[in-house]
Amino acid sequence: MFGEPPAFLGVEKNSIVSIGTYGQIKAAESKKYFREGLISMLDFLSPQVVLVYGPMNRKIFEGLSGRTCFVQFDDWTTRQHIKANFIA
Repeated sequence: MFGEPPAFLGVEKNSIVSIGTYGQIKAAESKKYFREGLISMLDFLSPQVVLVYGPMNRKIFEGLSGRTCFVQFDDWTTRQHIKANFIA
């Protein structure tokens, strides 16, 4: 019907994409589905860079580092926690 998965409509192949893990990967089932979606995205879009907002859980990202360049950014809560510990 669409010609490509609706989740990836309008996203250029071989580009820079961003994803967010914060609050999405608490349960084992969530990790499984997140990883499956991530692999599908890598297969379909072949991004040059994936910006990751939130933690990069090893169970999700293991074995995928050779497929693209992942750049991780701490979420706001983590940054505030680090900042509070640095100041104290």
